[in-house]
Amino acid sequence: IIFKDYDRVFQILLQLSGYSDVYFSFADELFMDFEKNKDIAYTFINALGKSNKINENTNKQN
Repeated sequence: IIFKDYDRVFQILLQLSGYSDVYFSFADELFMDFEKNKDIAYTFINALGKSNKINENTNKQN
């Protein structure tokens, strides 16, 4: 995203979707107009790190 290589971002999203067998409905908006909807991509990337932190905190408490 930083280098504005949107094709690479699209490839990664498609691979991740295929690997996880999860449909990313937000990706449709990115494919139509990435520049207008790039905040969606940033939110998605940010959320990926949050789930890992939640798991780490849960493991520390147990």
